[in-house]
Amino acid sequence: MVSPLVIENLIVEYPSKDGFKRAVNGLSFELKEGEIFGLLGPNGAGKTSIISAATSLISDWKGRITIFDMPVGSRRAKKLVGLVPQELISYGYFSVWEILHF
Repeated sequence: MVSPLVIENLIVEYPSKDGFKRAVNGLSFELKEGEIFGLLGPNGAGKTSIISAATSLISDWKGRITIFDMPVGSRRAKKLVGLVPQELISYGYFSVWEILHF
């Protein structure tokens, strides 16, 4: 059976004044079909970076991520992923239609 999500040795870094700040350092896990998964941690733990990489919102990461055995970011994988952000900023940024389309 193919796993819905596999993350192997995920590394996410962001530019900083001292070079790069590592937000995620070698994370690996696999979700099994039917599992319920919660991603918990304090502020700055890398939760948003993990979700951003797994949903292809960011592309500058290292490691391997697959969605049902397809590379994350592929057209087929993108059709299988849904994301509901914690906060939607509409005033001054996006129209209601743009938010719904996203």
